[in-house]
Amino acid sequence: MWRVGETLGRVRCVIALVVSVLAAVSTARGGEIVHVDDDAPPGGDGMSWPTAYRFLQDALADAASSGGTVNEIRVAGGSYKPDRTEAAPGGTGDRAAKFQLLNGVAVRGGYLGLSAGMGDDPDERDITLFETILLGDLKDDDVI
Repeated sequence: MWRVGETLGRVRCVIALVVSVLAAVSTARGGEIVHVDDDAPPGGDGMSWPTAYRFLQDALADAASSGGTVNEIRVAGGSYKPDRTEAAPGGTGDRAAKFQLLNGVAVRGGYLGLSAGMGDDPDERDITLFETILLGDLKDDDVI
């Protein structure tokens, strides 16, 4: 038979272990955030707003090849087309091009991004003010 003091000690150990495991899982799930801004300069790696990708497809490819470390893509206000990448900035014209979302990766638009001025937070998010648009009009010739 366990005594009350021993039982409480064991319960405390189990609780401490569970809290430690949850903290480790939470940290592991914290993951990386990749940034996309159509105003970014060429050659970005997506690791911050100043080095954001210009094209959402590049960010999705990065997340897909990250082995699960990327769990969020933040997209600044602007327009994005599925046939555009750093390798094909003018587009490929591929009518089958699409934005393929990934399990476990949140894609969130509406960020201020590189439009932030001095003292502004580029991570400010307002989906109305910083509208993010995913376009299917690859040649800019569709009539609305």
